[in-house]
Amino acid sequence: MIDREEESRLLYAVEDEDAPLMTRTSKTTVWATLDRLAIRRRLRPIAGKLAVLTILLGSLSGPALASDLALGKIQRYAIDPFRSYLTFAIGFMKVRTEDGTFHDYSGTILLDEVDVSHSSVTAAIIAESVFTGVRPRDRHLRGPDFFDVEEHPIILFRSSNVARKGNALELQGDLTMHGQTHRIRIPVTMFQKDAGDQKLHVQGRLTLNRHDYGIIGNFWGDKVLSNEVQIELNIEAVPLRVPQPQMADAMQLRSLGDVLLPTIASQGVAAATDRYQELRHQKGSEYDFSPPALLRLAERLGEAGQTKEALELVRFNLRIFPKDETSWDQLGWFRYVQGDVEGAIVAYQQLLSLNDHNTNALEMLRWLKTRPVRDQAARE
Repeated sequence: MIDREEESRLLYAVEDEDAPLMTRTSKTTVWATLDRLAIRRRLRPIAGKLAVLTILLGSLSGPALASDLALGKIQRYAIDPFRSYLTFAIGFMKVRTEDGTFHDYSGTILLDEVDVSHSSVTAAIIAESVFTGVRPRDRHLRGPDFFDVEEHPIILFRSSNVARKGNALELQGDLTMHGQTHRIRIPVTMFQKDAGDQKLHVQGRLTLNRHDYGIIGNFWGDKVLSNEVQIELNIEAVPLRVPQPQMADAMQLRSLGDVLLPTIASQGVAAATDRYQELRHQKGSEYDFSPPALLRLAERLGEAGQTKEALELVRFNLRIFPKDETSWDQLGWFRYVQGDVEGAIVAYQQLLSLNDHNTNALEMLRWLKTRPVRDQAARE
């Protein structure tokens, strides 16, 4: 079975008109596979990007989550795009519905363990990744008649409030799409969590009016499509961590941690970075020297309470990979853990300069800049 990552790769491969002929699989076969996957999704609840993040917040209110908090006063979660589903459905000629999804999106949730109402979420969706399983239709949706992805490449949701509504939660926030911003409400529920499960499992749905966001279509398209669009989500979020180096695993590269961690323990970070440079020049084809390699080691140090050493490793990694977004995120995070709020803000601002819709940076900056207000409220 083709997984979501492979599906996205195939999608963009066949959409690239200038790409060379595919050698293993014909484009016809690939599209047939993608169509089957799209049909399969219609048989299960899926979701809209915005809602995805919303649901995650539902889990934030669960008392069982308090024991999951690992660092500081907040726990960060990331939406898992390969295990989450978000779909939209729209009426067609009042006789049936057509549905679709998006392949490229990200989301970050911050949980305040003291006051859940301070929790927040940001989600960013790449509009160009809209997918319905029909190539001509997808091209039309990306064009000026609908999403106009050249002018409005990002769909952005940012929460403003989380409130309990009986046994469920209601998430309020601003949805920006196609250059228009409107306040929306998303009711969400959370699945029962298994013992030891650190993931957040959330479901929700909402209805949007496409005309509110100026997504009209051409004359005939507007006549045959309903104004209301149903969005459903089935979301899984995981504690935010440095991503696994999948390419390194596939190539069976050795882990730097096995060599550098003992060096740090016995001689310090400076000796470990010297050893890193030595290995890189002498055995570059044997070890994993991708950007996450040192970050995963820094993460292990941070979890062990060695945040000073972790921060040194992250700074070293940034000298090698100055535009790596995860490195800047880790720099900001470890600065925050050490109590250097201003330094953390600078790091996340730098991250935003590299990617203005990085949800980790947007959420952390919001958290850090409103910290004095939360602290004052706690004192009162």
